[in-house]
Amino acid sequence: MERERTFHYLLLALFLLLVYLSFLIIQPFLTAIVVGLVLAYLFYPVYKGLKFVFRSKALTSFLMIVLILALIIVPTALITASLIQQSVNQYQLLATMNLPGTFDGFLSQFGLTFDGVVSTVSFNLRNYFLSSVPDILNGFAKMVLGLFIMFFILFFAFMDGEQWIESVKHAIPLEPEHKERLFEQVKNVTRGVLYGQFLTAVVQGALGGLMFYLFGIPNAVFWGVIMIILSFIPFLGTPIVWVPAGIIALAKGDYVAGIGVLAVGFLIVMNIDNVLKPRLIGGKARLSTPVVLLGVFGGLALFGFIGLVLGPLILALFQTTLTFFQDPQPTTTEASADPPKRKKK
Repeated sequence: MERERTFHYLLLALFLLLVYLSFLIIQPFLTAIVVGLVLAYLFYPVYKGLKFVFRSKALTSFLMIVLILALIIVPTALITASLIQQSVNQYQLLATMNLPGTFDGFLSQFGLTFDGVVSTVSFNLRNYFLSSVPDILNGFAKMVLGLFIMFFILFFAFMDGEQWIESVKHAIPLEPEHKERLFEQVKNVTRGVLYGQFLTAVVQGALGGLMFYLFGIPNAVFWGVIMIILSFIPFLGTPIVWVPAGIIALAKGDYVAGIGVLAVGFLIVMNIDNVLKPRLIGGKARLSTPVVLLGVFGGLALFGFIGLVLGPLILALFQTTLTFFQDPQPTTTEASADPPKRKKK
């Protein structure tokens, strides 16, 4: 018995060591793996529809990779082009201003000149970028490798995702009734975050950008992306962008654009939450505002941009799992322990 107990302890220690080493191995690509799984969940209904047409799992998974890649590249190209054009416009605006004449009087009090300050800043910036080239190249290589791993995980998640879920469900040491309830709750909260939060934010930002374009507000694509990001923040959201834009348009005398932006923003963009979110998630997945707020800011700090989705998702799943273990439902065995009542003759 003593030897058997010692063997069990050693086996447990070996298992924990392997878990720790496995985590260290995948840690550099953990975000890419999670993003791949999230994208697989988001686009799985599309995958099922295409698989019904093409029949082949491998072919359908490959077509989904091409589709998602196009959905990533095209918006990124549009946003990048918009940012470049905005930077060029801003540079041209600064070039028309008499900056040396404006600042020389002020800088002369400190024994400086505008040209000297510009030369010093340019020299320091050049040295900074030259010294950062190895880090930039290293970061670019990691990004490419991360994208490869993300699409690799995505491909096999489409093909074998259902088997993965069944394997996890089988490994959980709970009664079958408890497993079904736990997975149902996890499914609801995942759907609430990914469909309710993410897709609602995309629709709000897209409508906000379209609103800016129709009313002639400059850099509509750029501000649309900003509104997608801000849509994750409860209470504030997109009004941080379109309310000042409408007020500035009114101050400039453009009453059509100002009133139009404010009216469409209040009547349509702000109400997307109330109209679209219940249709996407139903009534089962209710996310508390503190969970969403803490998840957004904490996720940004930990995971970067993708943390807007991962942060609320992780906290919501933790809250759901904790609630489940605090209040488990009785199993079929426990429910059947009560003696059946006799029927009255």
